[in-house]
Amino acid sequence: MDEGANIPEFVQRFHANFPVGTIDRFVAGAYMQLSPMVRSSVPFMLFVDRKGVIQAQYTGGDDFLVDEANQDQKIRAEVKELLGKGAAKPSSGGRKRSQ
Repeated sequence: MDEGANIPEFVQRFHANFPVGTIDRFVAGAYMQLSPMVRSSVPFMLFVDRKGVIQAQYTGGDDFLVDEANQDQKIRAEVKELLGKGAAKPSSGGRKRSQ
């Protein structure tokens, strides 16, 4: 959400093999349905289906992201669960809605 980010430098530095871009923080906050009155912690992690529907969402203070040693396993388990559901609609916009 940093409009001044140097994307080519980021991609080269971190060897990103996925699409990288920036977005206005207000647009991102609206998409994630984050209240502008509540200070959210970074990072933000969203699991979005092919139709653009947020299926699960986490922010920096959530247990999902705090335990860095097991993050890879947690992410893989989340993806596996979501892939197993197919195109099911989330209840109230996603599994975890941090605000």
